[in-house]
Amino acid sequence: MEDHFFVIDVETANLDNSSICQIGLAEYQGTELISTWESLVNPDQYFDPYLSRLHGITFEQVIEKPLFKDLSNDIAMKVEGRRLFYHMPFDKNAINRACERYGMEIWKPRWMDSARLVRRAWSEFAQSGYALGKITKHLGIEYIAHNALQDAIATGKVINGAILHSAISLPEWDERILQSTNPFYSTTRKEISYKSEGNPEGLLHGESVVFTGTLSQPRSVYAQFASESGCKVQDGVTKETTILVIGWQDSYRLAGYEKSSKHRRAEKLAEAGQGIRILSEEDFLAITSV
Repeated sequence: MEDHFFVIDVETANLDNSSICQIGLAEYQGTELISTWESLVNPDQYFDPYLSRLHGITFEQVIEKPLFKDLSNDIAMKVEGRRLFYHMPFDKNAINRACERYGMEIWKPRWMDSARLVRRAWSEFAQSGYALGKITKHLGIEYIAHNALQDAIATGKVINGAILHSAISLPEWDERILQSTNPFYSTTRKEISYKSEGNPEGLLHGESVVFTGTLSQPRSVYAQFASESGCKVQDGVTKETTILVIGWQDSYRLAGYEKSSKHRRAEKLAEAGQGIRILSEEDFLAITSV
């Protein structure tokens, strides 16, 4: 089963990545989709109206659905030791955070990031533009975005597209996926400066991050975390922004709104189709500390 792999995707109820409200799992044997599984999940948390508008899942739909802790062990056993792909680190972080929240053992698959595969298979996506929506459009793959199973199936098709395009087998990608996208890159820190554009070998290279609210550490520290992880750090939300990190919101400064102006603009752009992830400070730290 050298070309066997799983793909997982999740949707969340609010900015806490552990608030999983839907899980989709697709199983591939080479190019053949051999099984699928999906479930709505009761996150046991509130639903942010913004996210409900994106994925269409509401509190009323999940009230009688299982909690993550009721599903976790069965999925963990199914994927243990197997290739389990996710596109970008957000879904992996959500699974890990949910396991921690319920005091459950962390899953032990062979985690693989399909975004890293895309960046290495296509030179035009090596530095940016490898979000799932953009790469599926490039490959002519149609799917329903913000549906966990549809996202997982589409990611599987992207993986097979990358394998076909590169003429490199999946077993060969097991190690190649960790290699540099830049053959001239040196890991010697003093030889490279990435304060503005981000570490080219970082987990989030090609992403543009903005911070809003009061953070637990100085914003300069967070900017360094982001840069180390590959992000370009911006002052304000623009059409280039792909990640917004939310700190504590001072109600006085919000001038009567529930969310900051950056937060509201990011939501508006996301609902218009721009791929922006809105993360809590805690989730941002969990991802960048990997």
